[in-house]
Amino acid sequence: MVITAIAILTAVAVEFSYRSRVEARLAANARDQLRAYYLARSAVSLTRLVLHFQRQVDAIQIPNIAGMLGGLLGGAGGIPGMPAGGMPQLPGALSGAAGGSMHIRLWDVIPVDSGTLQLFIGPAADSLDADFHHADKGPPPPPEPLGLQGFGGHAYRLNAPNRAFGDFEGSFHAEVHDEESKINVNAVNQLSALAAATSMELLTLMHWKDQKWDFLFQDDDDPQHLKVSREDVLMNLHDWIDADNSTSTFNPVALTNFSDPFATGFGDEDEFYQRLDPRYRAKNALDDTVDELHMIHGFTDEFMAAFGDRFTVYSAPTALLNVNTDDPGQQLVNIIVALDTTRDPSIVQELLGSPMLLQTVLAEVQMLRSFSFLGLSVQSFLAVLTANKLPVNPFLSTPNSPNAFLGDTSQTFTIKATGEVGDVESRITSVVRYDDNLGKLLYWREE
Repeated sequence: MVITAIAILTAVAVEFSYRSRVEARLAANARDQLRAYYLARSAVSLTRLVLHFQRQVDAIQIPNIAGMLGGLLGGAGGIPGMPAGGMPQLPGALSGAAGGSMHIRLWDVIPVDSGTLQLFIGPAADSLDADFHHADKGPPPPPEPLGLQGFGGHAYRLNAPNRAFGDFEGSFHAEVHDEESKINVNAVNQLSALAAATSMELLTLMHWKDQKWDFLFQDDDDPQHLKVSREDVLMNLHDWIDADNSTSTFNPVALTNFSDPFATGFGDEDEFYQRLDPRYRAKNALDDTVDELHMIHGFTDEFMAAFGDRFTVYSAPTALLNVNTDDPGQQLVNIIVALDTTRDPSIVQELLGSPMLLQTVLAEVQMLRSFSFLGLSVQSFLAVLTANKLPVNPFLSTPNSPNAFLGDTSQTFTIKATGEVGDVESRITSVVRYDDNLGKLLYWREE
């Protein structure tokens, strides 16, 4: 009886101890989860503060320094050794003919990271005292040198350990992504010039990003006929967004003069979706999230894996495509759509058929963006093309043209924030657009 009682009590005690440890760990994880969540929210708030100052920096206009110096130094008497017309002509990529904004990207300069804030506010005093007086720890170690990971991109995180921030252990960091350097698919339903430019951008991306994705558009090896051509992808996207229930037709010739390439057809745009299980209809409105694109015929998982990282729906449909991007594929798209194909329709094929010229143009654009926090103006971007004897679309070369479709500033950004406490990590993804406060929230997701 004694042995049996001891065995039963041992089993009960072991089970009780195990459950106590599990419940204590669950409670600690729940506590750390709450802390990590609010650390991630802190990262989002600090990033929105940086973007608020970015808006003010974008509003600062710098004068045309080259023109001013030319006017001051090129008087009647001139200067010995200087041409009679005044200052010598600077290279187009450096001259800045009409001045403009400063093109300094603060969110590429200021890393939002708890390790960075440690330099300014330091850890909590209680935490320092506890570490200093702890017998087996000794005095607190000196701060480690801070280094940036991914400098030149949009992701910043200091090489700092999980350290005290405020009154508890934890850390956070945030990444910022420019949404207006991506192609806004909602713009295919805008006015003629912008719809044509967006259609050309999408076609260029699907044609020239990588030939290994050609199988996505070959219907002959698809027994279920789910694959579509590149032009069908554009028409299905337009049908999903436009207000009517009729299919669209696509006229590629209209792209050359930047008129509306879409016209109303005679089919039912819901016919394909009504054959699916479950059935649904076209949205007939702008997309609210990128995930909605998966519902459009032709936007398969493979298609989105190939091109989805260059799509956005969050920027304003009338926003201009920002030429400041670190993606070589998107830079190629920007170069091709900026060319004037009305005078020479074969200029795109000539550029793509000349690898040396193409690499030269891409290298010069990259050189002007040697420092990622210094943005590139549209004038400088076009000057690279002109310097390589490439014709530029007159919509872009004409100052203040209402039909321009390339820009050099952005107003919509994605913030990916992470808070870490112990073994728990909390992530928040948000999209904000400039307003008079800390930015209008367009999207919020917690993980």
